[in-house]
Amino acid sequence: GVETVASPENLEPITFPAIIIGLFVLIGLSMLAFGLYSLLKKGGYFVGTPLRLITFENGTIRSIDWEQFSGDIEISGNEFKGNLVLQMRTGRMVSSKNSGSRYVPDTIFLTGISNVYEIEEACRKRIKENDPTPPNYVEKIR
Repeated sequence: GVETVASPENLEPITFPAIIIGLFVLIGLSMLAFGLYSLLKKGGYFVGTPLRLITFENGTIRSIDWEQFSGDIEISGNEFKGNLVLQMRTGRMVSSKNSGSRYVPDTIFLTGISNVYEIEEACRKRIKENDPTPPNYVEKIR
C-alpha cells in the first residue's frame, strides 16, 4: 500500500485510532464520575425504635429487629464525628482457596455520625433488651 500521512486536510488515517482512544477515555471519565458521585452522595436515614432499627436509603425502607444483631459493635472516630459498624447474627459462608470456608456476618455501616458514643450506647441497650438468648443460658452450659 501507499503510505499516507494525516494532516488537517486528510484525517482519515487517524480516525479509527481516535475512536478507540476516545471510547476508552469516555469509559474512564464515566467511571470517575460514578465513583465521585458514590462518595459524595448523601447516605440513608436511620431510626431506632424499642423493637427494631429502620433504615431508609435510595427509596428503600428496611426494618431489622434488634434481636438480629449480635452485639458486636465497632466504633471509630472521635466524640464529634465517628463511624459505627453493627454486626448481625445473619451472614453467609465465604470460601477462599487457601483457608477453606469461613462465616462472614452481615453488617450495617453508620458513617459520619455525630455523638457516636451516645448512638453506640443506645444501640447496645436495645440489642441487650431484645436479646433472644435467655439470661441464664450461659450458666446452664457451665
